[in-house]
Amino acid sequence: QWTLKRVNEADNKQQWQVAITNARDVPIRAEVIIPYDLEKKPAGLERGPGGWVLPVDVPANGENVVSYQLKLQ
Repeated sequence: QWTLKRVNEADNKQQWQVAITNARDVPIRAEVIIPYDLEKKPAGLERGPGGWVLPVDVPANGENVVSYQLKLQ
């Protein structure tokens, strides 16, 4: 499961946070697709056909939270 929330907005930028949980007994790798222009590029980010692809490793029975910042103009 995942949740997405806007944390902050100022100076033509938006800060977003996505939390991904894993109920499986094994770790997983999820991919967050970001179809907008980013202010700063997080580590591991790649360009894909639908936008930026951010890989997120989530531990077994755990959670990982990542943040990113969008440029509005």
